[in-house]
Amino acid sequence: DARATHDITEPTARRRLLPHFEIPGNIYHVTWRTRGNLKLSPAAQAATLDACHHWHAKKIKCFIACVMPDHVHMLIQPLPIQERGREGVHSLAEILHSIKSFSAHAANKAMKRNGPLWQEESFDRMIRSESDLHEKWNYIWNNPRALGLVGPMEEYPFIWTSAPGVGGTGRACRFGRRARNRRGTNDCFINDHQPESPDS
Repeated sequence: DARATHDITEPTARRRLLPHFEIPGNIYHVTWRTRGNLKLSPAAQAATLDACHHWHAKKIKCFIACVMPDHVHMLIQPLPIQERGREGVHSLAEILHSIKSFSAHAANKAMKRNGPLWQEESFDRMIRSESDLHEKWNYIWNNPRALGLVGPMEEYPFIWTSAPGVGGTGRACRFGRRARNRRGTNDCFINDHQPESPDS
C-alpha cells in the first residue's frame, strides 16, 4: 500500500538537499522561507497562519506557529494515526507538504500572484528536552519582537498557540509563569507539556 509510506512507525531518515529524521512521538521545530525573500502581505500571512494550525488535534499537536513576512516557524508533534489498519504517527513530510501547498495557494490568491511561493525544502530540528522545548517556544514567540515588527509588549497578529489562555490572538503569554528577560521581551515558561505518545 503506497499510503503506508506516509506512516512513521520507527526512526526514519530521508534526504533531499538536507537530512531529515523522524522518530514517532518527537516534537520538531520547523522553519521554511519564501522564495527570493518574497514579502507576504498581511492577508497572505493570515491565510498561512490558518493553514499552519489547520491539522491541530487531528494530525499534529501544534504548540505554536508564527508567520513572519518572509518565513514561518512552527513547533509541532505528529500525532498517532487514528485509522483502522494503520499504525504509527503521521509523517512530518506529508504534513508539511499539505500545509505549504494549501498556504501557497491561499497566499497567492490573497496577493493576486501566481507561481511558487515557498522554498522547496523546510528546516526541521528535533526537540531534545523540556528545556529545549521552552527555549524554542520562547524564541518563536519573541521572533517578531526581536526583528522589530512589534514592541516588547505589543501583540503580533500572525502568531497562534495552543497554550491555555493565549489562543490564536498573539496576546501576552498568560500560561505558566512570565518573566522579563534581559532583552526586555517576554519569556513564557510551559509548565503543562504532555507529549502525545504514539502508543496512546
